[in-house]
Amino acid sequence: MPNAPKSLMSPEEHYFRKQLNIEVTKTQLNQLNNKLPSPLKWSTVVADLHQENTPKETPNVKYVSADGHFEVVYSSNGKLLSEKNDPANMGTYNYKSPINDQANHLLWDVAPYYDYKNTEMQYKEWQKEFRGKSKEIEDQFEKSKDILNAPNIR
Repeated sequence: MPNAPKSLMSPEEHYFRKQLNIEVTKTQLNQLNNKLPSPLKWSTVVADLHQENTPKETPNVKYVSADGHFEVVYSSNGKLLSEKNDPANMGTYNYKSPINDQANHLLWDVAPYYDYKNTEMQYKEWQKEFRGKSKEIEDQFEKSKDILNAPNIR
């Protein structure tokens, strides 16, 4: 398995995880699981972090390989979520196993998502949205200052 970077993860190292992961349809995963012995089967896990813009009544389903390094996420109707159709919820390769090393998994696999998102395009869209919201907040703050500094407020 590829090792996690030795220092803070660069965007390039983070996005490289897409190339390390595998993407299989639900049918292919079921066929693979039917051939694997029980200890090596992929299993469903809680997918709380893979529910962005997903209705609560139709949650996505996440499967993780037995070693915890590979993951795939499917919509409630079994469609593989990928960089092309749902980068926010797609499965990614884990440098650190959430099964054997949860603390480091949070540090090396989960935290970088909040810095870079899953794809460069998703990151750029998030930045654009964030800048818009931050400008909105800044404008509201300025209005509040004006109101508080108005002569009739004191």
